[in-house]
Amino acid sequence: MTIALPGSTPGQALRNVTKLAEHALQCAQFARTDGAGVELVAAAFLHDIGHLIVERPRFVGLQGGAFSASAASVFLGRRFARDAIRLRRWDDAAKVPGQPVPELADMTALLEWAAGCHKTAMAGA
Repeated sequence: MTIALPGSTPGQALRNVTKLAEHALQCAQFARTDGAGVELVAAAFLHDIGHLIVERPRFVGLQGGAFSASAASVFLGRRFARDAIRLRRWDDAAKVPGQPVPELADMTALLEWAAGCHKTAMAGA
């Protein structure tokens, strides 16, 4: 199966997937370096996975722009707001071509461990 972003050739699709993987690994590395927990490192790694599935231009407008003071206050009152801000900073920083990144196998092991913890927690709930 070839994953292709809308309007891309197979060669472009491979380059896009490679860039997304490098970005995801960089973002996860920034999260680890910043002392984030396993779940947040996993979130940093997976945060752009939707770009492989959906057409990005539709969603760009939903990401940016400054909050009004009242919107910022509402946002900061949400449970994971601080983590979302940290992840956004890692996302912005994780765009350095050729930067050393963890091995993909490291992220696979981390995701498997996090999924196992989640499954255990859900079984006990």
